[in-house]
Amino acid sequence: MTKTPLSSSAMHARLGGCSKSSTTIFQRACSTRSSRRERAVFAPPHQKLQAARQPGDVSGYGLARISSFFPKLMWSEGFTIAGSPIEHARLLWPDDYQTFCDTIEEYQKATKALAGRLMWLMLGWLGITEEDNVKWAENGSSAMQLNSYPACPDPDRAMGLAAHTDSTILTILHQSNTSGLQRAAPGRREPEPAEVVRGVPVWAAVEREDRPTSEAG
Repeated sequence: MTKTPLSSSAMHARLGGCSKSSTTIFQRACSTRSSRRERAVFAPPHQKLQAARQPGDVSGYGLARISSFFPKLMWSEGFTIAGSPIEHARLLWPDDYQTFCDTIEEYQKATKALAGRLMWLMLGWLGITEEDNVKWAENGSSAMQLNSYPACPDPDRAMGLAAHTDSTILTILHQSNTSGLQRAAPGRREPEPAEVVRGVPVWAAVEREDRPTSEAG
């Protein structure tokens, strides 16, 4: 039997429904995570150094990983969490790390559920179904990135994050009204609090013979 990929219009309709339901899924997890994010990104410098990303590691504080491909540093920093956050949380808050860990793990669980649903919708677009037993679609690795783009005293001479296309299969951005990095140019689209933005992966753009677009700029 020949598999029929989802049409573009059908794909957009099904993803649209998923986006609306994601507001409910993330409402509690996102609101709680936001306060924990503030605690992490605004930690004193000496605390951040204790949890700095080590050479060869993914987790910890540090510059954007794409920084090495550009001649100038970017006006931003991030805290990457791959897997359990407990190792770095203990370094940051020895006497009060469990609440942070519980919040992050709850958010990771909600994100994984949403990512799994989105992945199968996109695979269905390519004519792949769960009957094909695509194991990597369920067991892929993931990472959470808590970014900070502080106000710059001379913004015309600074760049928070260079325009780029993510190389991951799927990127999920949690929008907020916090000033700083913008995914699209001003005036094109206002962020909706608690809404989730899907980052279309490079391979999907190639499959459609489109030119991959920038995720940030």
